[in-house]
Amino acid sequence: VPARNISAYLAERILGLTMQEIGNQLGGRDQTNIAMYCRTVARRADEDETFKRLLCDLEGAVRSRDRWS
Repeated sequence: VPARNISAYLAERILGLTMQEIGNQLGGRDQTNIAMYCRTVARRADEDETFKRLLCDLEGAVRSRDRWS
């Protein structure tokens, strides 16, 4: 799964951005592409426990970014 897909997934999940907002931030990509990215990441997490743990670790790191300041 490309990093762009993961970043779109996390932007939706953590920041609550719309597909259009995420698409604009990722170089003007169409909202249908962003929705596909998010579905791809969610599907992979459902199928692959190692990927799911990695995704949870990334989400935790992003959510705790204030501790890094």
